[in-house]
Amino acid sequence: MANEHWNASIIDLIPAYRHTKRMIEKAKDACDPKEQKAQRELFGSMIQDCEYVLEWLATGRRPGSMRGVEKRYERPWDPAWLDRYESPNGWTVQRESRELTADECFRLEEAMHDLTDREKQCFIMYHVDGMSEYDIALELHLGRSTVQKFLERAAKKIEDAKMNSLFLLE
Repeated sequence: MANEHWNASIIDLIPAYRHTKRMIEKAKDACDPKEQKAQRELFGSMIQDCEYVLEWLATGRRPGSMRGVEKRYERPWDPAWLDRYESPNGWTVQRESRELTADECFRLEEAMHDLTDREKQCFIMYHVDGMSEYDIALELHLGRSTVQKFLERAAKKIEDAKMNSLFLLE
């Protein structure tokens, strides 16, 4: 019931903003272009604001935004997370540990430098821990195709780094 009231008030706002925009346009047209330049600029700014609000109300998203806020949220990721991770789905990670040399660490960091945190996370879970795309999707609450895209992008970025970095030449 509260949603119906909220929806009705949004629907009522759209005609009110359209009416206000028309009134401002008429006032702007009534101004003398040569004598009231500052006034016309102010009206122009007000018209742009009305158009912005109208687009926001019509689409439900901020105008000019390519992605909604629900797509931007990504939990911060700490690489040490993998070492202490306990899966709610029963997946356990048993790794053979060995100390990496300083050169190996540097080369790994250089190869993975351009990866996003999520790409690194998926890449490590897939290639180091041997998890399937489906298992990674379950663990990270993502779609399998999303995990697949992250892995493809990570592989491409690593290949590009190998081709372009002098530090990664064999």
